[in-house]
Amino acid sequence: MKRFVAAWLGAMVVTGGWAAPADTVVDVARATVQLPAGEWVSLSRNQVDAVKVNDQRSIPAEVLTLALVQGSRLDALVTITATAGGAGGFVQWSGDCKPTDAGLWAVRPNGANPDDMECAYASAPFPAEDMFGDETAWGRAARARGLSAPDEMVMASAEVGSRMGALMSVEVLADVDFAGAPGPLAAPAADTLPSNVDDRHAAFALQLAQRVRDCVYSIRGRMDFPPITFISAAPPEVRIARLDP
Repeated sequence: MKRFVAAWLGAMVVTGGWAAPADTVVDVARATVQLPAGEWVSLSRNQVDAVKVNDQRSIPAEVLTLALVQGSRLDALVTITATAGGAGGFVQWSGDCKPTDAGLWAVRPNGANPDDMECAYASAPFPAEDMFGDETAWGRAARARGLSAPDEMVMASAEVGSRMGALMSVEVLADVDFAGAPGPLAAPAADTLPSNVDDRHAAFALQLAQRVRDCVYSIRGRMDFPPITFISAAPPEVRIARLDP
Protein backbone atom coordinates (compact mmCIF):
# COMPACT_ATOMS: atom_id res chain seq x y z
CA MET A 1 0.00 0.00 0.00
CA LYS A 2 2.68 2.49 0.99
CA ARG A 3 4.65 1.82 -2.21
CA PHE A 4 1.57 2.39 -4.38
CA VAL A 5 0.46 5.58 -2.68
CA ALA A 6 3.95 7.08 -2.79
CA ALA A 7 4.67 6.09 -6.40
CA TRP A 8 4.21 9.61 -7.78
CA LEU A 9 4.69 11.56 -4.59
CA GLY A 10 8.09 10.27 -3.55
CA ALA A 11 9.83 11.83 -6.56
CA MET A 12 8.80 15.38 -5.86
CA VAL A 13 11.02 18.27 -4.83
CA VAL A 14 9.75 21.25 -2.87
CA THR A 15 10.14 24.46 -4.85
CA GLY A 16 10.68 26.61 -1.76
CA GLY A 17 11.57 26.37 1.89
CA TRP A 18 8.00 26.97 3.11
CA ALA A 19 4.60 25.88 1.93
CA ALA A 20 2.51 28.68 0.44
CA PRO A 21 -1.26 29.29 0.29
CA ALA A 22 -2.79 27.93 -2.91
CA ASP A 23 -5.32 29.56 -5.20
CA THR A 24 -8.70 27.88 -5.58
CA VAL A 25 -7.90 27.31 -9.27
CA VAL A 26 -4.53 25.76 -10.12
CA ASP A 27 -2.83 25.03 -13.44
CA VAL A 28 -0.91 21.77 -13.83
CA ALA A 29 0.55 21.44 -17.34
CA ARG A 30 -2.49 21.74 -19.65
CA ALA A 31 -5.01 21.01 -16.87
CA THR A 32 -6.85 23.83 -15.08
CA VAL A 33 -8.30 22.42 -11.86
CA GLN A 34 -10.98 24.03 -9.70
CA LEU A 35 -10.22 22.83 -6.16
CA PRO A 36 -12.97 21.92 -3.67
CA ALA A 37 -14.00 24.41 -1.03
CA GLY A 38 -11.56 24.80 1.85
CA GLU A 39 -8.17 26.20 2.81
CA TRP A 40 -5.45 24.88 0.50
CA VAL A 41 -1.68 25.03 0.87
CA SER A 42 0.72 24.27 -1.98
CA LEU A 43 3.46 21.87 -0.80
CA SER A 44 5.48 21.02 -3.91
CA ARG A 45 5.64 21.32 -7.69
CA ASN A 46 7.98 19.32 -9.90
CA GLN A 47 8.35 17.50 -13.21
CA VAL A 48 8.72 13.77 -13.84
CA ASP A 49 9.13 11.68 -17.00
CA ALA A 50 5.64 10.25 -17.34
CA VAL A 51 5.14 8.85 -20.84
CA LYS A 52 7.90 6.87 -22.52
CA VAL A 53 7.58 7.13 -26.31
CA ASN A 54 10.67 5.12 -27.25
CA ASP A 55 14.22 4.47 -26.02
CA GLN A 56 15.25 8.04 -26.76
CA ARG A 57 12.18 10.09 -25.92
CA SER A 58 9.77 10.55 -23.02
CA ILE A 59 7.07 13.10 -22.25
CA PRO A 60 7.42 15.10 -19.00
CA ALA A 61 4.52 15.64 -16.64
CA GLU A 62 4.06 18.37 -14.08
CA VAL A 63 3.25 17.24 -10.53
CA LEU A 64 1.57 19.47 -7.96
CA THR A 65 0.86 18.44 -4.36
CA LEU A 66 -1.50 20.45 -2.15
CA ALA A 67 -2.82 20.08 1.38
CA LEU A 68 -6.36 20.76 2.55
CA VAL A 69 -5.94 22.17 6.05
CA GLN A 70 -7.85 23.45 9.04
CA GLY A 71 -5.42 25.60 10.97
CA SER A 72 -2.46 23.32 11.68
CA ARG A 73 -4.37 20.11 10.92
CA LEU A 74 -3.90 18.37 7.57
CA ASP A 75 -7.22 16.86 6.43
CA ALA A 76 -6.28 15.76 2.93
CA LEU A 77 -3.38 15.65 0.52
CA VAL A 78 -4.06 15.99 -3.22
CA THR A 79 -1.52 15.26 -5.95
CA ILE A 80 -2.29 16.22 -9.56
CA THR A 81 -0.07 14.93 -12.37
CA ALA A 82 -0.58 16.04 -15.97
CA THR A 83 1.27 16.24 -19.28
CA ALA A 84 1.22 19.31 -21.47
CA GLY A 85 -0.05 17.31 -24.46
CA GLY A 86 0.18 14.02 -26.28
CA ALA A 87 3.25 12.05 -27.27
CA GLY A 88 2.90 12.78 -30.98
CA GLY A 89 2.13 9.16 -31.73
CA PHE A 90 0.34 6.08 -30.48
CA VAL A 91 1.22 4.95 -26.93
CA GLN A 92 0.66 1.37 -25.81
CA TRP A 93 -0.10 1.54 -22.10
CA SER A 94 1.02 -1.38 -19.95
CA GLY A 95 -1.20 -0.91 -16.89
CA ASP A 96 -3.78 -3.64 -16.30
CA CYS A 97 -5.82 -1.88 -13.60
CA LYS A 98 -5.62 -4.68 -11.06
CA PRO A 99 -5.23 -4.28 -7.29
CA THR A 100 -1.68 -4.85 -6.07
CA ASP A 101 -2.53 -5.12 -2.37
CA ALA A 102 -5.21 -6.79 -0.25
CA GLY A 103 -6.25 -3.37 1.04
CA LEU A 104 -6.54 -1.82 -2.42
CA TRP A 105 -9.50 -1.75 -4.82
CA ALA A 106 -8.99 -1.04 -8.51
CA VAL A 107 -11.46 -0.99 -11.38
CA ARG A 108 -11.55 0.09 -15.01
CA PRO A 109 -14.45 2.57 -15.33
CA ASN A 110 -17.35 1.86 -17.67
CA GLY A 111 -16.96 3.43 -21.09
CA ALA A 112 -13.16 3.39 -21.11
CA ASN A 113 -11.63 2.97 -24.57
CA PRO A 114 -9.74 -0.33 -24.79
CA ASP A 115 -6.72 1.52 -26.22
CA ASP A 116 -6.59 3.97 -23.31
CA MET A 117 -5.42 3.53 -19.74
CA GLU A 118 -8.19 4.35 -17.27
CA CYS A 119 -8.28 3.19 -13.68
CA ALA A 120 -9.88 4.17 -10.38
CA TYR A 121 -8.43 3.16 -7.02
CA ALA A 122 -9.54 3.22 -3.38
CA SER A 123 -7.79 1.91 -0.29
CA ALA A 124 -8.45 0.58 3.17
CA PRO A 125 -7.27 2.80 6.05
CA PHE A 126 -3.51 2.90 6.59
CA PRO A 127 -1.27 4.63 9.18
CA ALA A 128 -0.64 8.21 8.08
CA GLU A 129 2.78 8.31 9.72
CA ASP A 130 4.01 5.92 7.02
CA MET A 131 3.50 8.67 4.45
CA PHE A 132 5.17 11.59 6.23
CA GLY A 133 8.76 10.51 6.54
CA ASP A 134 11.84 12.35 5.35
CA GLU A 135 11.79 10.47 2.03
CA THR A 136 8.93 12.60 0.66
CA ALA A 137 9.36 16.28 -0.14
CA TRP A 138 5.73 17.06 0.62
CA GLY A 139 6.09 15.33 4.00
CA ARG A 140 9.03 17.57 4.84
CA ALA A 141 7.10 20.64 3.65
CA ALA A 142 4.07 19.68 5.75
CA ARG A 143 6.19 19.32 8.87
CA ALA A 144 8.06 22.56 8.14
CA ARG A 145 4.72 24.36 8.14
CA GLY A 146 3.76 22.66 11.42
CA LEU A 147 0.92 20.59 9.94
CA SER A 148 -0.20 17.58 11.96
CA ALA A 149 -1.37 14.50 10.04
CA PRO A 150 -4.31 12.28 11.03
CA ASP A 151 -3.60 8.92 12.67
CA GLU A 152 -5.10 7.08 9.69
CA MET A 153 -5.76 7.99 6.09
CA VAL A 154 -7.44 6.48 3.04
CA MET A 155 -6.72 6.91 -0.65
CA ALA A 156 -9.02 7.55 -3.62
CA SER A 157 -7.43 8.17 -7.00
CA ALA A 158 -7.88 8.05 -10.75
CA GLU A 159 -5.51 7.82 -13.70
CA VAL A 160 -6.25 8.35 -17.39
CA GLY A 161 -3.81 8.00 -20.27
CA SER A 162 -5.00 8.49 -23.85
CA ARG A 163 -3.75 6.37 -26.74
CA MET A 164 -2.10 9.54 -28.08
CA GLY A 165 0.00 9.85 -24.92
CA ALA A 166 -1.81 12.50 -22.86
CA LEU A 167 -1.75 11.61 -19.16
CA MET A 168 -3.49 12.90 -16.05
CA SER A 169 -3.77 11.40 -12.59
CA VAL A 170 -5.31 12.74 -9.38
CA GLU A 171 -4.63 11.15 -6.01
CA VAL A 172 -6.44 12.04 -2.79
CA LEU A 173 -5.08 10.97 0.60
CA ALA A 174 -7.66 11.92 3.21
CA ASP A 175 -8.40 11.56 6.88
CA VAL A 176 -10.10 8.23 7.55
CA ASP A 177 -13.35 10.12 8.22
CA PHE A 178 -13.46 11.23 4.57
CA ALA A 179 -17.13 11.08 3.52
CA GLY A 180 -16.45 10.10 -0.09
CA ALA A 181 -19.23 10.29 -2.65
CA PRO A 182 -22.79 11.13 -1.56
CA GLY A 183 -24.09 7.78 -2.84
CA PRO A 184 -22.78 4.22 -2.44
CA LEU A 185 -20.91 2.26 -5.09
CA ALA A 186 -23.17 0.48 -7.57
CA ALA A 187 -22.81 -2.92 -9.23
CA PRO A 188 -20.84 -4.33 -10.97
CA ALA A 189 -17.96 -2.33 -9.49
CA ALA A 190 -19.23 -3.04 -5.96
CA ASP A 191 -18.89 -6.76 -6.54
CA THR A 192 -15.09 -6.54 -6.41
CA LEU A 193 -14.85 -4.23 -3.40
CA PRO A 194 -12.78 -5.61 -0.46
CA SER A 195 -14.60 -5.63 2.87
CA ASN A 196 -12.13 -3.14 4.38
CA VAL A 197 -12.58 -0.49 1.66
CA ASP A 198 -15.47 1.97 2.13
CA ASP A 199 -17.88 1.87 -0.81
CA ARG A 200 -18.32 5.65 -0.78
CA HIS A 201 -14.56 6.10 -1.12
CA ALA A 202 -14.63 3.79 -4.14
CA ALA A 203 -17.61 5.69 -5.56
CA PHE A 204 -15.66 8.94 -5.13
CA ALA A 205 -12.74 7.39 -7.06
CA LEU A 206 -15.07 6.58 -9.97
CA GLN A 207 -16.49 10.10 -9.84
CA LEU A 208 -12.93 11.40 -9.90
CA ALA A 209 -12.09 9.15 -12.87
CA GLN A 210 -14.96 10.59 -14.91
CA ARG A 211 -13.80 14.14 -14.26
CA VAL A 212 -10.18 13.30 -15.07
CA ARG A 213 -11.33 11.65 -18.30
CA ASP A 214 -13.37 14.70 -19.25
CA CYS A 215 -10.35 16.92 -18.59
CA VAL A 216 -7.95 14.79 -20.66
CA TYR A 217 -10.27 14.76 -23.69
CA SER A 218 -11.52 18.34 -23.42
CA ILE A 219 -10.13 21.14 -25.56
CA ARG A 220 -9.70 23.52 -22.60
CA GLY A 221 -8.38 20.94 -20.12
CA ARG A 222 -10.72 22.11 -17.36
CA MET A 223 -11.55 19.96 -14.33
CA ASP A 224 -13.94 20.71 -11.47
CA PHE A 225 -12.88 18.68 -8.45
CA PRO A 226 -15.56 16.69 -6.57
CA PRO A 227 -16.25 18.02 -3.04
CA ILE A 228 -14.02 16.70 -0.25
CA THR A 229 -16.02 16.48 2.97
CA PHE A 230 -15.77 14.57 6.23
CA ILE A 231 -18.15 12.81 8.58
CA SER A 232 -18.20 13.75 12.25
CA ALA A 233 -15.47 12.19 14.32
CA ALA A 234 -16.56 8.69 15.29
CA PRO A 235 -15.03 5.84 17.29
CA PRO A 236 -13.41 3.02 15.28
CA GLU A 237 -16.34 0.61 15.76
CA VAL A 238 -18.69 3.11 14.10
CA ARG A 239 -16.38 3.58 11.14
CA ILE A 240 -16.05 -0.18 10.75
CA ALA A 241 -19.85 -0.53 10.84
CA ARG A 242 -20.05 1.69 7.75
CA LEU A 243 -18.24 -1.02 5.80
CA ASP A 244 -20.77 -3.73 6.63
CA PRO A 245 -23.21 -4.58 3.80
